[in-house]
Amino acid sequence: MTDYASYLQDLLRVAKQGHNVQMHLLKKTTSEKEEKKRQILNVEVDGEVLISFRENLIQKCNELISDNELTYIDFFSEDPEDNVISVIDQEDMKLVGTLNPIISQIKSEDDSRSVTEFNDHTIQNLQSYAISMSSIDNNGENKIEETCIYFRKYQVGSKIAKSKFFKVFEHKQGKFNKIEGDVFKYDDVIDAIYYERVDLDNPDQNGSKIMFVRNISNFEDMFSFEEFYKSNAKAAYIILQSCGNVEIEEALFKEITSDKRNLKKICKLNKGNFFTDIDFNRFSLIYNAASSLDYALNVESDGEKIKIKNKESFFEFIDICGNKLYGDLVDEKIYRGIAKELLKKSA
Repeated sequence: MTDYASYLQDLLRVAKQGHNVQMHLLKKTTSEKEEKKRQILNVEVDGEVLISFRENLIQKCNELISDNELTYIDFFSEDPEDNVISVIDQEDMKLVGTLNPIISQIKSEDDSRSVTEFNDHTIQNLQSYAISMSSIDNNGENKIEETCIYFRKYQVGSKIAKSKFFKVFEHKQGKFNKIEGDVFKYDDVIDAIYYERVDLDNPDQNGSKIMFVRNISNFEDMFSFEEFYKSNAKAAYIILQSCGNVEIEEALFKEITSDKRNLKKICKLNKGNFFTDIDFNRFSLIYNAASSLDYALNVESDGEKIKIKNKESFFEFIDICGNKLYGDLVDEKIYRGIAKELLKKSA
């Protein structure tokens, strides 16, 4: 089991010792290619602004580390609870087409993308910003580079205007260096934090990468997750159609996936190969047992075709195939979840 809490200690160390602190503006583009959905502009920071960014990360890391009730869950979990932090591990990051390209652009030192003048054109299509910093450890056998990037989505009315509720940064001589003025507003909220550890002596090795997410909705918007969810849902539907024994109309599937919660749930299932690994023998066993015991089922089957006619029957099909609907052959009862008996037709 991954010790996620230890990564927070790593992040805190980078926040305290890191150098090359930079700000990055993430602007929306019209490109359909996932790797080009964001234009990244780099902003050099110094003085009070640099200190403010660093102290903000230190404060957030300390808050998370000291929270003994905090739990870590998979980002793709269906129903995140209160006081949790969602995690995207290294393998899952590869699946989301926008994540690694944005991070790679932020890490690259491309002077052609540097902002030296801040004006209306600079912030046109501005969607979010990121703060990056890095630290290199030469004390061990190998040279280790650690990178931290934290992300924040822009809020309505948080651009180019004075506000007593935000810190306002002044931009002079190509640098953000003073917390005064009316150019750029910034609050101390962090929506997500990325951590990376790379062995510079063996750069071809995978190293360590992880993303901690505090505000899922903002994070999904920043990295265009809706397209990722939709592509997984489309793949799931194609797999079901190819099975030959499952009937579900495309219009119904679109209606089901129009609800973001359902869309995300189907994405998670598809990502875990649920639809390619369906055990139809188990479905038949549970379905026939439930029917013979007079339980009320939404999904229908004539022995050859499984007929899904509404949202309830679709997720009932998912529950049966996913072992959330199961039978007790001794008691002759069918249960859903933790020992919750299904309703009988006569009930």
